[in-house]
Amino acid sequence: MKAWEEKLSTAEFLISTDGGRKPNQEHLKSAIGEAYYAVLHGLETMCANCFIGDENAPDTPDKAWLEAYRSLKHGVVRSACTHPEIERFPFRVQSLASSIGFLQNARHSIDYHPRTLVDLQISRFCVSMARRCIESINKLPKKDRIAFSAWIAFERTGGVADARKRAKSSDPDALHFR
Repeated sequence: MKAWEEKLSTAEFLISTDGGRKPNQEHLKSAIGEAYYAVLHGLETMCANCFIGDENAPDTPDKAWLEAYRSLKHGVVRSACTHPEIERFPFRVQSLASSIGFLQNARHSIDYHPRTLVDLQISRFCVSMARRCIESINKLPKKDRIAFSAWIAFERTGGVADARKRAKSSDPDALHFR
């Protein structure tokens, strides 16, 4: 089972009402965190597969794949998903980025604001959104997965920002936006 599948499964268990179970506040909050981390693991898998090679291919170097997998930074992903130029991507990528931003904000709220209260409906919404994000990642065309991987993995400062400006001015399709 993949990490994102485990996270989603845990989130769904935490909000389960089977047998009359009533999830407590900590379970509802934890489900939101698990939902966000499911998406993060989905993004990490996407990036590693795009940058290094398919995780299941026998010739994919395991250590290099894992290095790429663990290289995403929350702040860089957040900045990329809310950056104004995300509008240059196809709508399905924009929608994915918006959902990722929402889940990050929800996780941030439950982790850093101890008085935040959530209800079952909000937790279910976040878990459902995470599942849709994973499905969306898996359905993206390869060129969109590669472009979005580069977009969320690399900071838009210094050399990367300068390279993007040059690519944008010389070749509008250089990063395969739209």
